[in-house]
Amino acid sequence: MNRTLFYLIILAAIATVYLVIFSFLNYEDVHPQQNVNPVVSTTVQYTRAFFVSIFIVLFFCMVGLVLLLVYLLARSAQPEHFRGMIEKNGQTSYRNVIITPNRPSSTFVKAKEAAGSGDVSWLNIIVRRVAEEVIYKNATKLRDEIISFLNTGIELPDIMGPLVVSDLNFGAEPPKVQTIVAKQTIDELIVDVDLIYEDKDTTLALKTSVNVNTPIVGWLVLPISASVHDIFMHLKLRLSFSIDLRRVHVSLLEQPDFDATFSNELGDRSTIRNIPYITDVINRAIFTKVREILLEPNHLTFELPPLEISLSSKEKVERKEVHIVREVQKEKSKKHSHQVKDDLSSSSSSSSSSSDSESNSDKDKQKLKKRKSRRK
Repeated sequence: MNRTLFYLIILAAIATVYLVIFSFLNYEDVHPQQNVNPVVSTTVQYTRAFFVSIFIVLFFCMVGLVLLLVYLLARSAQPEHFRGMIEKNGQTSYRNVIITPNRPSSTFVKAKEAAGSGDVSWLNIIVRRVAEEVIYKNATKLRDEIISFLNTGIELPDIMGPLVVSDLNFGAEPPKVQTIVAKQTIDELIVDVDLIYEDKDTTLALKTSVNVNTPIVGWLVLPISASVHDIFMHLKLRLSFSIDLRRVHVSLLEQPDFDATFSNELGDRSTIRNIPYITDVINRAIFTKVREILLEPNHLTFELPPLEISLSSKEKVERKEVHIVREVQKEKSKKHSHQVKDDLSSSSSSSSSSSDSESNSDKDKQKLKKRKSRRK
């Protein structure tokens, strides 16, 4: 509808300019004047027609802008679903489509997981526990690192200001592992994970602005606030852990399957909601940034905190009792080993003494024999 209105305004402006010029050119034929230089009269007519035409064109442009503004303010725009980028002929293109709430892609993945369930269900339990103990307890630090990463170098068109990530909420659902492959090298542990991340509570808040009076920056600026929520991602990640498990490199093995809901508001008081151009520009900027930073061989590095497991009082008592029992067993084993050593040493000493006595008796016998032989 807005395209049809734009065409009608252009046609009306062209027709008005044509009529004005035609009327001024024929003004002298209808109202002839006496004693007027024809060259001067023609110049005045053309000059007057030129300025009046410019005035009428500007007037219709203002009318068109007002009608467009009224349309944008009055329309009931809904947040737009957008999906990941598709590679065509070496160029990055984007497909913005309205997706039904049942999410066909994620439903298919869930059905596939249910058909082959039982392989990695134990791993998903571990992932949930690790997420509770490590990620959610250190959510503020991870959020600050991700926000600082996203706030560096996301390029928007010149008409728009810098894109700033103001807030990030991880939600409450950890990712679900589909398949996992691990291998050990000399320097690191490499884990390739195929996982699904889907959480309606995960939100990404964004801020930017539109410079209406471009290229003069800061004279007439309209703020833009946007949010990405209801996020679904199918990722193939590579996690490279250091030997001491204090550092991890995160990278994408291929383009992610991405689906989310994007909403935006233009203005401070009277806001214009969900403009498709803003959705496309920010979507393109985010995907380009993620591809430049995370797609192999690029990676993002995180410092891992030490794992601290909190135990209840009952578990602490049980662990203390187990520790005491183990200490007692160690003492008993030590005493037993010492006793065995003493027995072995005593037996060896007795055997040596008996051998010595036997050797001494043999020597005495030999001496007696020698004496008897001498007497004879």
